[in-house]
Amino acid sequence: MLYRGRAGEYALCCVYHPATHITEPCFHLWGRNSTLTLMQLFKSWRPEEISLQQVMSHIASAKKDMIILEKSEFSALRTENEKLKSELEQLKKQLTDEITKARANNKLDFNLEKSRVKEMYTDNERKLLELRTEIVEMHSQQDRAQTQTKRKIDTEVAGLKTMLESHKLDSIKYLAGSVFTCLTIALGFYRLWM
Repeated sequence: MLYRGRAGEYALCCVYHPATHITEPCFHLWGRNSTLTLMQLFKSWRPEEISLQQVMSHIASAKKDMIILEKSEFSALRTENEKLKSELEQLKKQLTDEITKARANNKLDFNLEKSRVKEMYTDNERKLLELRTEIVEMHSQQDRAQTQTKRKIDTEVAGLKTMLESHKLDSIKYLAGSVFTCLTIALGFYRLWM
């Protein structure tokens, strides 16, 4: 166990034997030569104090290493997080830009299609109106042609009737003339024989 002494130094309250177990791995870590030089420097110290100082220096260096490692890992994670955030923001921006472009394109296509359909509708209406006027004109032409043919037929029928009447009258005249001629010839033969 560790306790703080009067002069502010740490002391190890345990027997020498556990302290050697603590310092042996340190010897292996530092190497044999450096350990021997350190041991020669601190010959005046008691072995517990030397091992305590070594353990405390190892703890301090391990603590520093952990703090540095934590800071570097934390800063690396922070930079990675910031990088990911910026990439995510860029992707969001690109996605919203693509969505707005797609919406604009769809709206434009829809409006173009709508105007094309309206134009087709007006063209069809105009063509239908033209066809109606053509049909009405054709009907009026047919009616005029029918009335003209009726008039022609009526005039020709009337002409034929008048010609027929005149031929009838001529035929009746010729018949009457023939009958009178035959009668005169018959009366002339009757007189000659009688």
